[in-house]
Amino acid sequence: FDIQKAQWFNQQYLKAKSNELLAEYLLESLKKERVECSFDKAVKISTIMKERITFPKDIWEQGKFLFFAPTTFDSSVADKKWNEEAVRVVSAYRDELTMLSTLDAVNAKATLETVTAKLNIGSGKIMQALRLSITGAGAGPDLMMVMEIIGKEEAVNRLSYALQTLKIKVA
Repeated sequence: FDIQKAQWFNQQYLKAKSNELLAEYLLESLKKERVECSFDKAVKISTIMKERITFPKDIWEQGKFLFFAPTTFDSSVADKKWNEEAVRVVSAYRDELTMLSTLDAVNAKATLETVTAKLNIGSGKIMQALRLSITGAGAGPDLMMVMEIIGKEEAVNRLSYALQTLKIKVA
């Protein structure tokens, strides 16, 4: 019996399921955890987590950052990617986001491109630091969709928290 192959088959099975059905699984997990979530938000979360899960419970377990802001940050990413350029971009990006009336993946990306162009810093150089600010980790689903799901106010709060918490890393 090959456990990896069985897990792969399960992944393929879940990828073929509708986002709405996966949202139902997520809502069941959330109910047990006493976490509130609308069906529409659960569908969005299922959509971005679908490619990353092996079992339905993984949507909740791997997606907790969508409900709770990080209180700690992956130190291996912070040590490598949290630098002066990252701080400049994250600060400017946070300030620009506050001026948006609404936040969706499209205007989150456009705003980031505007900020990085203005500061003459390639977005590729700071993406992991930005992701770290929002999720606490260096990898995950589409960051702009994550920001759309958590909303403007939460995104701004998370960026501010990261700037306050991680500032000691910048010499």
